[in-house]
Amino acid sequence: MATVTVLTTLPNFEDGMIQAFRSKRLIMRPLLHPTDLEAYRTIRSQPAAMTGSRTGLPDDTIEQTEAKLMRLQPPYSGSHVYFGVYLKGVEGAEGELIGDGGVHKFSDTQTGWPEFGYKFKQEYWGQGYASEFALSFVQFWCSLPRAKKQAEVALNSVVTAKEEVALSGLIKDKSTPLRVEEIICAWTTIGNKASQRVLQKTGFQSFDGPEDGFVHWRRTLPRS
Repeated sequence: MATVTVLTTLPNFEDGMIQAFRSKRLIMRPLLHPTDLEAYRTIRSQPAAMTGSRTGLPDDTIEQTEAKLMRLQPPYSGSHVYFGVYLKGVEGAEGELIGDGGVHKFSDTQTGWPEFGYKFKQEYWGQGYASEFALSFVQFWCSLPRAKKQAEVALNSVVTAKEEVALSGLIKDKSTPLRVEEIICAWTTIGNKASQRVLQKTGFQSFDGPEDGFVHWRRTLPRS
């Protein structure tokens, strides 16, 4: 896969800034170990909830779930911003853990950009929770402080084939990074039309990403 060095912005924050936030029906907060292990297990052991993961398989053991939960602990900066998604109960109290989502990798992704994803228990599909979460998370993500940074990203994540020809000189000149707006990426399985609609509602557009059997999406973030 062709790549290009870009100069862009990326989140630059202290771990203490990653706090709970709320939407109309949901509470999003960092998942805690060991407090949330049993509740998290109810998501990651459900086959339907895990169909959209890279492996498409549920966790077989609680040790697998615990290992994943440990990877979601601090430090967050430059690594991940990932939340448990809870129902908002009576008088705003935290209710059931029904899903999780956020940016699980800032870099070392297929596109080189921060990668957004989520999953929900099957019994909460089709009720608008995924769209509500995605819109709220992107708003939270955009609110984080930014710093200018260089990154090595997939060429087709920032330019079309026509633009690639026009910018060929700049692209080949590795000493001068290409200035681009910040992007957040995502992927879905080809058959996951529901998640594709969620991403479209959240401002993502599909693009010709890595040839890996998934549909790739990107969203350009507003200039700060």
